[in-house]
Amino acid sequence: MKFPDFDAYAAAALTGQTLEQVSGLLDQLTRAYLIQRSSASRHSLHDLLRAYARELGTTQDAGHERQAALTRLFDQYLYAAATAANALYPADQHRRPTIPAPATHAAEHRWPGHATRLAVTLFRYLDTGGHYAEAITIHDQALLAARRVGDRGAEAEALICLGTVDLHQGRYQVAVSHLEQALALTRTTGDKSGQARALHNLGLHGLLQGGYADAEGLLLEAAALFEAAGDQYGHARALGNLGVVALQQGRYEQTAGYQRQILPIFRAAGDRSGEAHVLIFLGDLERRQGYYGPAARHLEQGLVIFREIGDRSGVAYALADLGDVDLKRGLSDQAIGHHQQSLAIFAETGDLAGKGKALNGLGEAFLEAGRPDQAQLSHNQALQMTRETNDQYEQARAYQGLGCASRVLDDPGQARDHWQQALMLYTRLGAPEADQVRAQITELFGSQAVTK
Repeated sequence: MKFPDFDAYAAAALTGQTLEQVSGLLDQLTRAYLIQRSSASRHSLHDLLRAYARELGTTQDAGHERQAALTRLFDQYLYAAATAANALYPADQHRRPTIPAPATHAAEHRWPGHATRLAVTLFRYLDTGGHYAEAITIHDQALLAARRVGDRGAEAEALICLGTVDLHQGRYQVAVSHLEQALALTRTTGDKSGQARALHNLGLHGLLQGGYADAEGLLLEAAALFEAAGDQYGHARALGNLGVVALQQGRYEQTAGYQRQILPIFRAAGDRSGEAHVLIFLGDLERRQGYYGPAARHLEQGLVIFREIGDRSGVAYALADLGDVDLKRGLSDQAIGHHQQSLAIFAETGDLAGKGKALNGLGEAFLEAGRPDQAQLSHNQALQMTRETNDQYEQARAYQGLGCASRVLDDPGQARDHWQQALMLYTRLGAPEADQVRAQITELFGSQAVTK
């Protein structure tokens, strides 16, 4: 294990001295040019000195002394990570241990407890920041460490975390496998909160795949378990996603009820991420109802919060929804800009579902701006993406957009075929957009051309 630099807190933990004592030693070493400051509070040393120090540690320190020193160091990292996570995400503080550390090294070198606790502590930071590659490494190592020592609770936690990353990146079959394993483990251990989280994420999978009835059932079960476990934060999250199911099926009054019920809960808990998500959902709801001014205000408020807390995924989704509102307000160039920014973030984080959404929004904006060829290209890319993820709602949206582009490009036969595909999917989902597509087909070809 190689640290590029270190601070006085790490040095104090490693040597077992107080912060004052070690600060004096670091100053002496700096004046002797044996170490150098890499920033105002951190130090580094040359590779040759590093190698010499490692040799001395191996030859002069006993094995138990090295073990104790590294344990103190890892405890310091665990404490620092937990303190930072609690400050950034206070609402789910109850799910974290009091301390976490460098997971890979800890998992492979007799510190499995540190590895699993680190993964739990860093979950929210990695998730909101879109650091999915790093998250996979950390949660994989936590899973190995938990299995090595037979800690079924930590194993379930790692599986839930991995399942969440899989959902973000469109690996839905893998996600279901991880989450179902976690559900079985939590049922064995009697962990109601863990069961609720696994069920909640399985419900999200159903929502992303367009299985709204199954998603609703899983989310209702998760909400009940969260409530039974006394997890108000988890209960609010489940209710929020039940609102999304209702939104996708046009049950707008129910959607508004869910979101307005949970908004004060998130605000009282200091959960800014939860608050921002509610604002985004309210904005999307208002857009669908034709209230474009209020929709834009809610979306902009959510976007500000997501940017402040560093939630890249939230920023991308807010930008995509703002692009949709821009289009309804006749601001096609602004809509294109918002969707392009959204698409760039989704590409960086590897969020396939998000890319499909942004590409469809971009296609609709291009068409409104009088660029049907680019609209057709964007919707074709969205269609390819949504076929990979089996996101049936965005797939239907891609077909609808392709039909509109084909009509403008004077290919009515192709337009009808695309619209028929969109109608079939929207009808299967129970989505209100089915009526709009049906009207488009009837306008161009007559009611006899409409098939389900």
